[in-house]
Amino acid sequence: YQNPPSQNKLSPLNFTRESLNDIYDKSMGKLDNIIFNNILGLSKQSATEIAFRIAKKYDAFKDDINSDIFADKLIDFFKNLHELYKPNIVFDADKNPVDFFPFEYSQYIDSNLLYTNSISAAMDIFYSKRDLRNRISQQSASLRKLISNLIARTENKLNQIENILASTKQAEEFKLYGELLTSSFHELKNVPKGSETVYLTNYYLEGMPKVAIPLNPTMSFSENAQNYFKKYRKHRTAVELAGDQKKDILRDLMFLEGNMLDLDNCTTVAEIAEIKQALIDAKFIKKDKLKNKGKNNSLSKPLHFVSPDGIDIFVGKNSTQNDMLTSKAKPDETWLHVQNMPGSHVIIKSEQTIPDATLLFAAKIAAFFSKGRTSPRVDIDYTLKKHVKKPSGSPLGFVTYKNFKTILVALDDEDLSFFKSKI
Repeated sequence: YQNPPSQNKLSPLNFTRESLNDIYDKSMGKLDNIIFNNILGLSKQSATEIAFRIAKKYDAFKDDINSDIFADKLIDFFKNLHELYKPNIVFDADKNPVDFFPFEYSQYIDSNLLYTNSISAAMDIFYSKRDLRNRISQQSASLRKLISNLIARTENKLNQIENILASTKQAEEFKLYGELLTSSFHELKNVPKGSETVYLTNYYLEGMPKVAIPLNPTMSFSENAQNYFKKYRKHRTAVELAGDQKKDILRDLMFLEGNMLDLDNCTTVAEIAEIKQALIDAKFIKKDKLKNKGKNNSLSKPLHFVSPDGIDIFVGKNSTQNDMLTSKAKPDETWLHVQNMPGSHVIIKSEQTIPDATLLFAAKIAAFFSKGRTSPRVDIDYTLKKHVKKPSGSPLGFVTYKNFKTILVALDDEDLSFFKSKI
């Protein structure tokens, strides 16, 4: 074993005023670089913080102070360092851990800080939360890609159904051709057999114009008529089936888009597991496509808010929470949901008349936890829970409702910041 090479830096344990003055005289440039390059045991961030405490400003240069201030302030800082000891973890606006420090850093004094009893505790919490965030990020990224593919596939099905529904006009055209060929024998007398087109009078339109009807020259006029009736029935059946399928596809699309939205609100591995399980239960994916194949028995909990009137309000963060929240709500409690788009279920836990301030607050919650979060205006429907029904066989979180009213809300920057901090 060999000791690491000497860094030729001064140790805070034994530097002197003279040695610090010597460093100051020989150095040039920014103050934090001078401290970082010449004092042992400091990170660049710590050097920047010390430079700020010495010069009382960021990005200070050597010439902003003199050598005596440089030396005296450094000596005082390290002499009194034990009094500054206040281990803490810095979090960003999204509650992600940024860093941990042995004392309060001026550049982060207005940030979200979590204080601990020791630097070891700060380290443990920081790395555990960072690892959790990384796991959530990795798992949500793979799940997001999977849901995105499912949405694309479902949208493709919807386009195919729309094309079938658009053929209704063609079906009616086939019916018309069949009827005209059946009822216009007097006009067909002079039409040669084997013709590929016949022009017959359309008695259904004003002015009774002639209509060109394509024919199969190998068939008789009667056979051509029956062939058009057959095509008509086939198209009508397809259109009727497509109408029913469209409802199911739109429901599936709403469910998938809702789960994609739920991923943005995930803060725990359990919540991601619930989204995966919801996709399995709805038969969008198979168990063997997931690493954690077992069901998650420890359910996550909906978010809790308190209105300006002191009334409890709960909001689901995913379809599992939505399903549980609505199913357990009392009949005369108020239920809210964004209109005609994916969003969370919101329950106002009161069976009394809801004050306007509480209703508006709950509506803003429903708007934030919806696809319309960034829209200028969002329509929020609300009704009593007894008017909310879950259709048999429908996926988690899917409901129908009636006897509702609608409130229009707008989220400003303050609202967005407040609700985001609560996730």
